Amino acid sequence: MSVINYNMVESFDAIDIRAGTEEDTHAIIQFASMLNEDPFISKEKWYKTLETPTTFPVIAVNKNKIIGKIQATIIDTIGWLEPATVSPEFRKLGLSHSLVKSAMDWLIENGAKSIRTTIDSDNLIGRKIVERHNFIPNFLSINPSTKISTNDNLPEFTNDFAKVLDETMYPHFKSMLKFTSYNIMIDGHWVPFTQPLLNQLIDNNQIYTNIDQSTLIIISKHALPSEIHGFISSNTIENYSSASLALKGYASRDLATIAVAHSSSHREAMLGFAKQNFGWGQPHTVIMYSKEI
Repeated sequence: MSVINYNMVESFDAIDIRAGTEEDTHAIIQFASMLNEDPFISKEKWYKTLETPTTFPVIAVNKNKIIGKIQATIIDTIGWLEPATVSPEFRKLGLSHSLVKSAMDWLIENGAKSIRTTIDSDNLIGRKIVERHNFIPNFLSINPSTKISTNDNLPEFTNDFAKVLDETMYPHFKSMLKFTSYNIMIDGHWVPFTQPLLNQLIDNNQIYTNIDQSTLIIISKHALPSEIHGFISSNTIENYSSASLALKGYASRDLATIAVAHSSSHREAMLGFAKQNFGWGQPHTVIMYSKEI
């Protein structure tokens, strides 16, 4: 990648945007620590990123100091971008746009047919950046969480739901996920909903549906044993409400103390969760953007 000069303040030299390397380990940890960010706070995490062929970390360097970063990942033909981060003194200079473009170029060169990213709904600057690159907002992901109590193990909470056993239901379930660009949330990560993945969810007893098959609950485990994650897709507030209760019931059975729900719908999901006192007063909302190549 070439050196980019932004005609900045005189004390700023040219900025080099390039792939991260092992030699950048100390600098990337310093950068993440300065911004209170988690992704690269340890040498092991940075090395693992560098060793993953489907992941591409891009950094911006000024005077041997990392001042910006972005990370691209490709899964099959779908590319994923993390939001670009830039040191405060280098913001509003167009650096985030250059980081996004560099990461997108790598994804396209490596076969991405579409690119997606998720951004907090209140991150107006981040949203403007991706929209400038012609990303289109697809849907909201509303992620409230709740503590599990002994009352959450009541049988009626899960009576309306049963494990999915029929692999031929894939087209029906996929059609329910059009608002998520046919992706589901598992362990906090968006992944494409494919036939092999459905088969795997069935084998692992991780996917549930209600009688009329209008609602999906996909359950996964977080790295923390105390948490259960549930991805819920439905068509009515009432079904979201019953699904959130069922998720709490499944979490209680597994002796979890926290349930985290990820929803694929719009504000109806927030209303459904709120009816069951599921989450914070103002649930955390994330917008997924996508761009077809």
